[in-house]
Amino acid sequence: MKEVEIEASELLLDKGVRVQIRAPFFMAWLWKYIGITVRRPVLGTMMRISNLYLRMDVEIEKIDAGDLKEAHRLLAEHGTNVSHIVAMGMIRGRLAGAILSPALGWYLRWSCDAISLAKIAVLLIQLSGVQHFTNTIRFLSAMKMTAPRNQSPEEKGSQQAE
Repeated sequence: MKEVEIEASELLLDKGVRVQIRAPFFMAWLWKYIGITVRRPVLGTMMRISNLYLRMDVEIEKIDAGDLKEAHRLLAEHGTNVSHIVAMGMIRGRLAGAILSPALGWYLRWSCDAISLAKIAVLLIQLSGVQHFTNTIRFLSAMKMTAPRNQSPEEKGSQQAE
């Protein structure tokens, strides 16, 4: 049963998850909502997202305090960055992500409510596989690739000391 669940989750990660956002004004006469498939972000996209998140310099303790004034300050200072991060996660690829994510971020800010944006952000976190990256870092650090190795042959046990 566990193997089936793992295979199903891997299939879901590879195929992506379809999310509905409001259609842009030039498509609104045909459709009210359009579907965008959100797939697992590639490593380059994750690095861009991590870089932007670290530049935000948000303290989690202040968010957890639940102060309304602090929440409004965070929204005013970092709302643009949050929508840009979500847009970067939705668009894969080096050039497409760099060129289209600011426009998609702007569109998400003006067409999605906070709950919809948060749902997409949670979906991106679930699909990102950051835990796999940290496992890779742990594995590489355990290998100690730069540590000197003893290349000399071991002494044979059959030889007797004289």
